[in-house]
Amino acid sequence: MNDDREMTEDKIPDRIEILMVRYLAGESTSTEISELEQWVDASPENKKAFQAFKKAWFFSALNKENKAINVDRDWSDLRQQLTIEAEVKQIGVKRINTTRWLGLVASLMILLFASWWIFLRPSPQIEEVTALSGVMDHILDDGSTVSLNQGSTIQFLTDLKNERKVVLDGDAFFDVARDPDRPFRIATQNLQIEVLGTSFYVDAREGQSAVQVIVQTGQVAFGKDQNKILLEAGQTGIYDKSSGEISKISTTDANFLSWRSNRLIFDETPLSQVVFAINRQFGRKLVLGTQDLENCELTATYSNQSFESVVRILEQTFDLVVAEDNDQFVLTGTGCSQ
Repeated sequence: MNDDREMTEDKIPDRIEILMVRYLAGESTSTEISELEQWVDASPENKKAFQAFKKAWFFSALNKENKAINVDRDWSDLRQQLTIEAEVKQIGVKRINTTRWLGLVASLMILLFASWWIFLRPSPQIEEVTALSGVMDHILDDGSTVSLNQGSTIQFLTDLKNERKVVLDGDAFFDVARDPDRPFRIATQNLQIEVLGTSFYVDAREGQSAVQVIVQTGQVAFGKDQNKILLEAGQTGIYDKSSGEISKISTTDANFLSWRSNRLIFDETPLSQVVFAINRQFGRKLVLGTQDLENCELTATYSNQSFESVVRILEQTFDLVVAEDNDQFVLTGTGCSQ
């Protein structure tokens, strides 16, 4: 069973593993079942990995490779469980076929235990927390705190005693309670983040060209499979989605937590970075209509102002025009060009 489990951990994405747990626990929604079925049917390897995971789930008593019964061992265990201390004595010349009888008893004990394991044991509970309309703080049962930016979601097992692991969709700030014996792991977009106890920001929003991890305190391991880097306080890890390259730089983004403080600070900041910070804070899609605007520099501070107010100030500062086009806002104009 250990070999099967190791194989599944190498092949199964974290999101799929959660779907499998919910499916085998009988808690899946129809949408989750459909998603899992699509993954299983996508390749023979996926189907094999699912079968191995399912076999591991149903414990060794149902594993065909472990069905052979060691009568002496099982009888010894059974005697200990029943606190029987009297010796088994032979009765004259005619002896009862105890081997067969003990085998049946041992088989029954294993069957009863397997039934309890499958049907009566508490099933793992998957909890999902989503910040629907604003920033949301959530405290995990290990003492760690997660601040979710609006529209972001985390999923995790409610019992984090054995394994501290969450799946992130979106961006969030983590303040992880230190525990050297239980690393805290985050899975997002097929990337892994692992810490013992630290604070850091993860930007894994859909539609962005890169995934970023910005470390505030402590150390963070960040990467994919064997390609990982170690980040320290004041450093930013960047995973380029198009090239698959992972790099680290000194943190220059002064506004990576502006969505928590509701305060944007720009000091001769290129307009391309200004737009990035505004979109992250307000969950909107502001774009520059021409490349000529990208290097225009802004020095300003916005505190507790709305998206509309910030955009209006940009219009006036650079003599721009904003036009709404479907779900995005396009800035056009000559800006700072000579």
